[in-house]
Amino acid sequence: MYALTRPAGPSIPFRSIPNRPAISDVLLKASANASFRMRLLADPKNALAGMNLPPEDFELLAGVATSSLKDFANQVRMRLVEQPRRVQIS
Repeated sequence: MYALTRPAGPSIPFRSIPNRPAISDVLLKASANASFRMRLLADPKNALAGMNLPPEDFELLAGVATSSLKDFANQVRMRLVEQPRRVQIS
């Protein structure tokens, strides 16, 4: 199973990863559904097209290029960690 959690080991300085349920749903679906996983890894934009994702999540996921789900999840995690924190003013 692939999750958006801090990996074991000192490879990445700790910074909290924002909760992104839609991204977690995509990773869970890819881990459980081989057909979706193959489509996601081969052509992320088309695989994600009908999933009704928030635009920023679609953009983040569609930009990942790799041939394994483990690498896909790691790239997603790195992109989430690198994103600037957004401040909401209410």
